[in-house]
Amino acid sequence: AHLSEHVHRLAVGDEVLLEVPGGIFTPPLQGPRPLVFLAAGIGITPFMSHLEALLALAPAERVNDVLLLYTCRNGNEHPFATRLRELASQLPQLKR
Repeated sequence: AHLSEHVHRLAVGDEVLLEVPGGIFTPPLQGPRPLVFLAAGIGITPFMSHLEALLALAPAERVNDVLLLYTCRNGNEHPFATRLRELASQLPQLKR
């Protein structure tokens, strides 16, 4: 089954086992389906390169929507905070 099928069946209080990333990380840059990125702390790093690649494309060629759900301990430990603000202002489809 696909991950999205499992996510949609989750209920409040369900436990989820999270593991370190593995395999190949190649989300699409183009297409009509929205992207949802989940990251915590320095785990934002691979998403940064993807957002930079999106910015390099012409606006009409980019994926429709990107939802970035991101957390860190506090504002002092927010990797790429400044660059994320800049990207959000340059990529209208990016929602943080």
